[in-house]
Amino acid sequence: MKKNIVAYAQVLAFVTTLSFELWFIFIARNDNDTSLFKSNPFKNKHMIGAILISWVLLITTLYVKPLGVIFSSFSEGYFYFLTGRDWMMILAFTIGLCLFIEFIRTLLRSDKVRKIFAKNTISIE
Repeated sequence: MKKNIVAYAQVLAFVTTLSFELWFIFIARNDNDTSLFKSNPFKNKHMIGAILISWVLLITTLYVKPLGVIFSSFSEGYFYFLTGRDWMMILAFTIGLCLFIEFIRTLLRSDKVRKIFAKNTISIE
């Protein structure tokens, strides 16, 4: 039974990490002056295509058993399928974390915060 719990935790951590990275691409592509909410996330068609291919590959390696065994070193080849509840938790966490990061970036870009940092900055000349 312990192998099942370890395999479940490993697969969940693996998918959560990859999902976060795939969502974070939308934040990382914007420079420090552009908000994710103000930009068009579908402007770069090649990036969208690459992200869709990455999602398909991730899901394929999870649900096609021979590929899952080849690409994983999870608990001596134990194979675990994620449920709909697992996917909802993963998506809620990763998308929520990306939205939180974007909120913090927006807050740090505000004029009040920039003025605070400008006052406390020592210029070396």
